[in-house]
Amino acid sequence: MNLLGFFAPLEEGCELYDLLGQLGVRTIHELSRCRDYGEFLSMAEANFNLVLHPEARMAAEDFETRLQIPSIELTRLYQLDKIQSQYLALGNALGARLEDARFYDQARAEVEDFCCKWPGLRVCVGECLNADAFELALALSRYGFRVEEVFGTLQSENFVFLRRLAELSPDTRVYSNMEPTMLYYDGRDIPLDLTLGKDAGYYHPQTPNLPWNTDTQPYGYAGLRHLFSAMNGLLSRKEAHP
Repeated sequence: MNLLGFFAPLEEGCELYDLLGQLGVRTIHELSRCRDYGEFLSMAEANFNLVLHPEARMAAEDFETRLQIPSIELTRLYQLDKIQSQYLALGNALGARLEDARFYDQARAEVEDFCCKWPGLRVCVGECLNADAFELALALSRYGFRVEEVFGTLQSENFVFLRRLAELSPDTRVYSNMEPTMLYYDGRDIPLDLTLGKDAGYYHPQTPNLPWNTDTQPYGYAGLRHLFSAMNGLLSRKEAHP
């Protein structure tokens, strides 16, 4: 099968590889891991494609039209329960049950430890990062943090997250990076403990920033664990060296 959606590979240790192995998948192709043109051509021999980002939908449609290779689409999520639900749905679609309890428990422990250490965190979320800004903002709100701002470009797939965020955190302000008047944005008076994304760091240069935009792609439980680990490391360094 093929993983479509990113020009860089998923991070090493991502549980998706293990879960696909449970389904009997023996060969997983990613464009960025192809060592030569021959391996690239072998992507045409896949039984199905797993689409991990909306930008790859047209490529998956082309695979299906020209090569009769069907596809299943997943979403990169940072809400723990939604990651679990999505893997359950994937297993159901493929006629199997995925054993993800170990990965779920590891991610839950990382989140719970962070929440205990940094309660009431005030956060700003940008869109120049490896996440959907609105889904990540919703996830952080659900974990109990105060999301002061979101910088993002709204598209149709974002509204499901924005509507829930509006219910849960009605005071969160949403700004569009496409708006020309953002040139005059001044956020010096907004109390923040952390910003996520390079654009959020630009708007709040005085606040600790985690860019979270490496080429290697975080995904699933592993991505959630590593995000919280990275946030903890940044805040701990700031606390040790104010």
